[in-house]
Amino acid sequence: MSRKAEIPKFIEKVSRFYTLFLIIQVFVVSIEYHYIIGVLFLYLQPPIIWRVVRSIWGQPEGISYLGNKTKNGNLWWVAFHLQQIFNTFHFLEQALTLIPGAYSSWLRLWGSQIGEKVNWTPECRVVDRTHMNIGKRVLVGNHSYLAAHAIKKRDDKYLLYVKEVEIGDDVVLSYRVTIAPGAKVLAGSFIEAGKAVYPNQTSDRNDKA
Repeated sequence: MSRKAEIPKFIEKVSRFYTLFLIIQVFVVSIEYHYIIGVLFLYLQPPIIWRVVRSIWGQPEGISYLGNKTKNGNLWWVAFHLQQIFNTFHFLEQALTLIPGAYSSWLRLWGSQIGEKVNWTPECRVVDRTHMNIGKRVLVGNHSYLAAHAIKKRDDKYLLYVKEVEIGDDVVLSYRVTIAPGAKVLAGSFIEAGKAVYPNQTSDRNDKA
């Protein structure tokens, strides 16, 4: 799904305070009602909000700009702020990996396509939960880093590139592997420790598990 329209700038600005707003909500709900309801707020509200935003403005992809001097808001920047608490406090996601299938289901709630029997190690990092396309029987090794965005400075603005990450079936990402935006890892590939699949690069078919 491609981007339909630019999101209003005021929504982008408001989204910067979302993490604080969410923490307050979780705290109040946990005290007034029950801590389990607070936990549900924490894990379910951000992806549900994102799905509503995406249904209106579409999925951010391609080249855009970030910065106070941009006229319109940036969809990816809004998604980033909705995910910020999980990027900051990684233990919140590590807890999900303890329950078989829970982390994959949570990524699907964000809009990612995740196959069956994907194994997530506790120290792997997914920073764009909205842009993953991962096949079946994949192993994501410790300290592996999956990101669907890249940013660089251009004049007084930041140039942003966003593209979905694609990983085929039966792939093994070894220790400390980096998967960049637009990268495609072919089915059956074994990516060695410390290696990277760069933006818009396709993994070598000769690297087989």
